[in-house]
Amino acid sequence: MAQLRQEGLLFRHLTRSTLSGILQHVLKHEAIYAGQSSNYALRIVLAEHIEHSMLAILGEGFVKVPMPEMETKALVAAYLGHGAVGAIEAWLRLPRPRNESTLLSSIEGMYPSWLAPELRE
Repeated sequence: MAQLRQEGLLFRHLTRSTLSGILQHVLKHEAIYAGQSSNYALRIVLAEHIEHSMLAILGEGFVKVPMPEMETKALVAAYLGHGAVGAIEAWLRLPRPRNESTLLSSIEGMYPSWLAPELRE
């Protein structure tokens, strides 16, 4: 959030570093996230964490949402959180070695075009 406040908008490099941090956390605790009880850990806890973070980002205006109603922001935040976790869950089921860049690029490729533009200097 501090970096968002400094830059003013959510840019792609911030989403990449955040996703990478989430992925490193998942890999560090892979036994929990990829185990038999992963449905709760991944689908509920991690998805809700991302959802709440996205809701804060959308609510504080770090993203120029084309549909600014609060109800729409809640839907967008839920979609992004649960979508990212769904991709992580599918990636964890792939045989090793798994390519982290493929996962991150795939999630980024599914972002709406207005969410996190590339930083232009």
